[in-house]
Amino acid sequence: MKSLHLPEPDCFISYYVLPGEGPVHVYLPPLICPSTATLLQVATHPLFVDRAALLVDYLGCGLSDRPAAFSHTMRDHARTVAAILDHEHLGDCVVIGHSMGGTVGLYLALDRPDLVARLVMGESNLGPGGGDGTRRIAAFTLEEYVGTIAPGDLIALRQQAIDGDTSAAVMLAIREHGSDARAVHAASCDIVGLDESLLHRLLDLRIPRAFVYGGRTLDELGGRTTPDVPDRATLGAAGVATLVVESAGHYMYFDNLDGYVAALAAAGRIG
Repeated sequence: MKSLHLPEPDCFISYYVLPGEGPVHVYLPPLICPSTATLLQVATHPLFVDRAALLVDYLGCGLSDRPAAFSHTMRDHARTVAAILDHEHLGDCVVIGHSMGGTVGLYLALDRPDLVARLVMGESNLGPGGGDGTRRIAAFTLEEYVGTIAPGDLIALRQQAIDGDTSAAVMLAIREHGSDARAVHAASCDIVGLDESLLHRLLDLRIPRAFVYGGRTLDELGGRTTPDVPDRATLGAAGVATLVVESAGHYMYFDNLDGYVAALAAAGRIG
């Protein structure tokens, strides 16, 4: 683990560097989740084990600080990632972001194109409205969410974990010990209120881009689109590769790790 001091807002952000061959894979996890709890299993998968990697714990989660003054907007999270990459003297990286991480990665590519040579997004928000989870969280005031809703969610997750739901057990650990509820709420509000131009800005990017879907997600939507499940034809027409991880929902690496890593590997051969 490494820790970088950010002068504004005077805090430390933690990240992990795995040695290997380049270009470096930069892993950006979902909504205020520690990278080791979600994407470390991807970075260390046999298909990628020789690949240099960098995994980021956003401010508000993992071993990073939880500064009260930080905005938790996607653009500001992208700026903290840029600070890490600058500090490590890295550029032209392969940025792999899941859910919120893909949106952060898109802002990074837009604001600092020198840092991103390829962008891979997994069911990431490309416009306002949010997914089911962020929309639900953002519907509450900060006080309601921190004081009542988040504690109630932990009770429900704990019971699901006791009943044998392994994904609930992981999310319980993340939310109880690895994430700051205030950060989760702030990030959710920003995701729900994203700029409507974001999809078009992705389509206009001139780097290899890929978007990864969970097969179960597509089945459940039955052809409908959402801010984090955009129309495949629209993406394809702009040169964005689309890949599907079969037998997987939103958290693809929990549902089908091998399939998810295979999709990432395929994305690296496209464009």
